[in-house]
Amino acid sequence: MNIMTLNRFNIPLFLSFNSTRFAYLFFIFCATLCAPFLAFSQSSASVETSPEVFASEEVYFDFGKHELRTDDVVKLESIIAELKDNEYVKIRITAHTDAIGSDGNNQRLSERRGETVKTFLITKGIPDSLMQVGVYGEHAPVADNDSDDGRQRNRRATVELVKFIPKKQEAIPEKGVPMGLVEGTVVDKTNGKPIKATVIIRSKNFRDSVATDSSGYFSKKVPINTVVGVDVFAPGYFFETQMMKVSPGIKLPSLYFELPKAVAGEVASIKDLFFVGNKAVLLKKSEPILPKVLIFMQINDTIKIEIGGHVNFPYRHTAYKNKAAEKEQILSDNRAKLVYDYLIQHGISPNRLSWRGYSNTKMKFPYATQEVKMAKNRRVEIMVLD
Repeated sequence: MNIMTLNRFNIPLFLSFNSTRFAYLFFIFCATLCAPFLAFSQSSASVETSPEVFASEEVYFDFGKHELRTDDVVKLESIIAELKDNEYVKIRITAHTDAIGSDGNNQRLSERRGETVKTFLITKGIPDSLMQVGVYGEHAPVADNDSDDGRQRNRRATVELVKFIPKKQEAIPEKGVPMGLVEGTVVDKTNGKPIKATVIIRSKNFRDSVATDSSGYFSKKVPINTVVGVDVFAPGYFFETQMMKVSPGIKLPSLYFELPKAVAGEVASIKDLFFVGNKAVLLKKSEPILPKVLIFMQINDTIKIEIGGHVNFPYRHTAYKNKAAEKEQILSDNRAKLVYDYLIQHGISPNRLSWRGYSNTKMKFPYATQEVKMAKNRRVEIMVLD
């Protein structure tokens, strides 16, 4: 069989072939010849140019830690100032570790470092829809790991402001998604004064955040025909959540949040934390609740708490306070410890946490006979110790 090669494209053409092989080879030839033009055409259709990093900061961490240092807080605040003066900007966060420890542990540590930076920015009113977090563990060092200085340089998170320059095509208006307005006010429960708070608004397919203004007011447009959860966090306060349905043609009521202060001795139930019957296993619908407790601990980064587990075991006679069986004590222990373990796994220091099961000794309704009251006896609470 005779073979000829086109030197420019290195494509063999067989002089003895059937029509099918000829058609295939002719297609490869044309595709190779036209590839640069096709690539140019595709690039021209893009609605954005390449991103431009116009500001960045590096924050550094102590060995094995994810908490921000005081000087790094100043760096992040300077990034926020830059962000407010620019349009078409997103924040790119990349988190890293040194090479000490296992690959899996370092990956998880970099996740916590990225989440710490992101949470800090959220508490300053930056919508999380503007942020993208990449975690690299020990796999993207900027220095060798053979010296203390090199390892310190690798224990970092890079925060970049990335600007996209819209092309003219973006100026063409598109048909928007119908939106509804979620608005409300956040105040101190004790004195009614407005609170500077971070409000996270979320649904199944939507998540964003906004900060309250000096009067405690917030507002955010969200897609209609959705059920949204509105979570409110503020330094020095317990968090609160309200749910609402956003329907077309219906004006939504203004939400009103009264946050109780998180000071020593105060107790708050973790709302909507439901367990499988007689087990220390969360129901699927309650899985989003624990991240709220984590954000509460991250925002209030100096407080210490006790996590208390409680079960429902009503007294059967007004003159006799019957003690729950050992299995109820173990159940209350395990439910409290589930929350404790979650916070430890996500980077909260054990020095800030303790847990205890109270069995049925602190029921809200000791003689409950209705399910609505018995459900309130089954709970996990946070008590501020310091």
